[in-house]
Amino acid sequence: MGITAGLAAIMLGIVVNLLDTAGRSSGSLVSSNQAQVALDFLAQDLESVMLFANTDTVGLAATIQPDQSGIGDTGATAMANWNAPSGGTVKPGALPAGDPNSSLQLVPASEDMRDYRFGQAGVWLRMFTVEPDDPTGASRVNERYSVMRTVGYQIVRYRVQDGGSTRYGLFRTFTRPMDQDDVFGTFESSFNLLIEEASGGGYQATPYNLPGPIGGTSQGDPGNIRRPQRSQLIANNVIDFGVRFWKRNGGTLKLMFPADDAGNPSNAKGGFAACYEVAAPVPLEPSIWSPVGSAAANMNYGYPDMAEILLRVLTDEGARQIEALENGRITGRTWWELAEANSEVFIRRVELKGKVL
Repeated sequence: MGITAGLAAIMLGIVVNLLDTAGRSSGSLVSSNQAQVALDFLAQDLESVMLFANTDTVGLAATIQPDQSGIGDTGATAMANWNAPSGGTVKPGALPAGDPNSSLQLVPASEDMRDYRFGQAGVWLRMFTVEPDDPTGASRVNERYSVMRTVGYQIVRYRVQDGGSTRYGLFRTFTRPMDQDDVFGTFESSFNLLIEEASGGGYQATPYNLPGPIGGTSQGDPGNIRRPQRSQLIANNVIDFGVRFWKRNGGTLKLMFPADDAGNPSNAKGGFAACYEVAAPVPLEPSIWSPVGSAAANMNYGYPDMAEILLRVLTDEGARQIEALENGRITGRTWWELAEANSEVFIRRVELKGKVL
């Protein structure tokens, strides 16, 4: 009986370990599938970015959002919820340099991109790109054409439809090519991603506050670039999204973003804009979401040759644990300590071919 009991205990331990391993493997597979879908979308869009020759227009822009206290997504995304629950917490913003729980780390000691953190809401990326034809999937005829349109990517902390759980996700938004039913499209809006149009059609702050249908916040409207719809979720449990842009400099690559003007990694880099000319004839103002103010010196000009995309994705178990931490059911652990133990990082490099109009 003693031998049988001992063997049973051993077998039980083996079964528990096997189930735990199977659970981790399943969670890793789900995370990988989520990431690959999102990376495929990003690669397709970045490879098809369209620019305008000999102008100061901006066809590619990225903004790091270190926190949500008035300079990031606060009030811009209709379903965003960055408020901490009573007795709980949310993903932290930018904390003092060296704090291991800070969500902003663009100069990691390892110099490995896997150790980067791109702010509380990650990078807000937007571009003019070309989508392939989809003759059956669009409700409006002019959304079916394979022509230029505006596309944006951002992380949103949102409440799921059952009104209970809160999750993080990566959303892909877009503006239709042209006017439809008196609502602006890409061709009626500014071809500079950093300009706000007072009459509507801009892509930054004002469109979603405009009266009437000009700016709009529905799918396909200019204001949709900043205000995603639920249907535009492309990857669940994405807790960090970032990009590094590089430019060829002789036989080497020079870091353009996030970096200072000398190409050195910098935590102070808030905004990035790419235009066709190496030096724009008119200084470009950085995005209003830039944490470093509005000095033109904070922007980089020119067009990058390569992008490195980073996605950090929670496993299903990680998503449950983060939610428990945020609601005060787990204590004694920091947000990033728990996140790093239950997530995977996915990186992809993309060559930017830059079609010039």
